[in-house]
Amino acid sequence: MKKIFLIVLTINITACSSDFRQEYATYQDFSESATLRNKLWFFDSIGHDAYNLKSISSIGEPLFCFSVFQYKDTNYYKSILNSNEYVLSTKLEFIDMLKKHLNKKPRWFVDENSTQVNNLFFYKKDRWYIATDYENKMIYSVLSN
Repeated sequence: MKKIFLIVLTINITACSSDFRQEYATYQDFSESATLRNKLWFFDSIGHDAYNLKSISSIGEPLFCFSVFQYKDTNYYKSILNSNEYVLSTKLEFIDMLKKHLNKKPRWFVDENSTQVNNLFFYKKDRWYIATDYENKMIYSVLSN
């Protein structure tokens, strides 16, 4: 009986600690496939022009989420990110957040040591740290507790 309990406990710990990954080719795939709970792991203002959406998250300790997507309409995202809901942030704050979860950062996420980071604009909303690459039309976001 003790052996069965340990097996069940190990399975539960392993199941609860694994990362949750999502990928959607288009906004339509995202809106049709993702449940409301799954959508919470993405930047909250994704427009209909978004594509190549990716996310990796965990509700373990520490809580984290990395997400990225590409878009077509730069003006839409500029107007949202420059609204009163978002606060301008800094490259340092964004990189500090990345370093906090460096061992979980996926390969498709922006590299904090690349020159690309110098071309990003940084914002913050609640626990979300957002970096926007207006030139390549990509939004990177990190959520952490």
